[in-house]
Amino acid sequence: MQNIVAVLPSDQYSRGAEQAVLANDPNLFFRTGLENICASLAGQLVDAASGSRWTSTSPDTAISDFVHGLMGIEKARDVTPSTILQEHFQAAKGAGLSASDALKSTFVLACISPSVSGIGQ
Repeated sequence: MQNIVAVLPSDQYSRGAEQAVLANDPNLFFRTGLENICASLAGQLVDAASGSRWTSTSPDTAISDFVHGLMGIEKARDVTPSTILQEHFQAAKGAGLSASDALKSTFVLACISPSVSGIGQ
């Protein structure tokens, strides 16, 4: 993960800035690098061996936390992102993935969303 982070374009203004941090060069390499980082994090955070915050035994709770905690979307606007993530989780399971892998895939989808990758939650 450190190798990927090292080559990602950095922001132009973050230290002391009042505005949200934005990627200055969101190209294909940035997107792929971010996706790889999110996939690595999913493997470490979803269904982790001990004390995992997000488990496939309670996917609704995990998905709700992806929307509110990770993506930073308030409850008043959470219907669409929650629906998208729920549908993705169900589609991944329907495609033959285990519940754990489906939730990891759903985490990656939330992690690469514009509210995370574009603003830097």
